[in-house]
Amino acid sequence: MKSLLVALFAVLCLSTDVMAQTTEEINIIQNLYGMEKRSLFIMAMDLSPSDSVSFWPIYDKYEEKRKNIGKERIEWLKKFADKYPAVSSEELDEIVEEASDLNEEFHDLLMDTYKTMRKNTSSMVAAKFYQIESFLNTAINSELQSRLPFIGEFSVKAKK
Repeated sequence: MKSLLVALFAVLCLSTDVMAQTTEEINIIQNLYGMEKRSLFIMAMDLSPSDSVSFWPIYDKYEEKRKNIGKERIEWLKKFADKYPAVSSEELDEIVEEASDLNEEFHDLLMDTYKTMRKNTSSMVAAKFYQIESFLNTAINSELQSRLPFIGEFSVKAKK
């Protein structure tokens, strides 16, 4: 973990070409790390040439699917924000269910990708990928949550 944090710190100063990620996630990652996500992975993974050949196609497939989940997350946030400040109990239940579904979808994708990477590279490479992606996802979720109103700030509409 210590070497990962050192690598992430070193990556703070780097900047490279822009990938097509969701705008919100690009902004969050660049604000947190001052660079592109792929560049962060290049630096932090430190792959051997043979691992690199297997890693990047798997990573690219993962990113394509993760971006779709990211778009769904942005739509969820818009829906959440549109209902603010008044929301019904049913709408709160729906908001929580959708958030849970998105978290589960992301976790399933991450685990499936980890298993594929482990099979095609090594446990070490797969674990590094998992750790970095989990770290980034936690940072993104934390940033997004900090932008949302606390549920107690909502006024819940009475059932009719």
